Amino acid sequence: FLIVVGIYLCGPTAVVLVQTNILLYCKYILGNEDLVDYIIGIVQGMALIVLPLWNFVGQKYGKKMSYYVGGSILCVSLASLYFVEEENTALIVSCFIGSCLGIPYMIPYSMLPDVIEEDELKTGKRREGVYFGFFTIFLKLSVTIALSFTNFALSAAGYEKPTSTCGVGLTEEEMEAAAALPDTQPDKVISVMRFMVGPCPALFFILAIFMVWLFPITRESHQENAEVIKRERNRRSIQLESKKAAELSKMVLAKSNGVDDDGMVDIDNNQ
Repeated sequence: FLIVVGIYLCGPTAVVLVQTNILLYCKYILGNEDLVDYIIGIVQGMALIVLPLWNFVGQKYGKKMSYYVGGSILCVSLASLYFVEEENTALIVSCFIGSCLGIPYMIPYSMLPDVIEEDELKTGKRREGVYFGFFTIFLKLSVTIALSFTNFALSAAGYEKPTSTCGVGLTEEEMEAAAALPDTQPDKVISVMRFMVGPCPALFFILAIFMVWLFPITRESHQENAEVIKRERNRRSIQLESKKAAELSKMVLAKSNGVDDDGMVDIDNNQ
């Protein structure tokens, strides 16, 4: 379970890092702030289109192989953003990123039922609610980590914030100008932005791929566990039915023998 949690924590953290910094990346590195709308549309659209394909790959070749392939594509694509400076190149890279965006969400969630069945095999209990509850907590934790790390890194590099104002005594044009991002940032900040959008998320996916390799449940072991759990459930069902039948027979026999309120047989009446 801890391995699956680590896989799930690395993936969304990497995605949130990109989401948090993509607007700054478009403005200060690509030189076109409006490009972020096209990038988001391409990434989300490709993710929806390619998701059925990853579902097919996972069923045919296994969940781990799906993550190996999709995670590797994400690593290379994200790392390349460090060197991208042209808009067309950024859009092409966005297609590759979007085509694999479902991997860090779909695969860990598909691994979780395997963990639940393994837990049932060892303890005899089903605890889906606990596991899925922890998953939700760790998703929120990944967002918190990504946002905090981004704010700390940019502040340490000397990021120049927009001028803050409450708008008192300013016209609408002056308010928009005051809230606008500065046109330039120090070179150190630019380097940090490149790192936060490219190599840093790629490192998270490399760590996630390593954790997938450590995941001990394979397709073969999962099938074996499923068969054992099925036989165990059938055995318990038969035992439960036998117990109910025995109790029912005992009640019928007691009634036919004239058991009194104290649980003793009324012999005189029977005679």
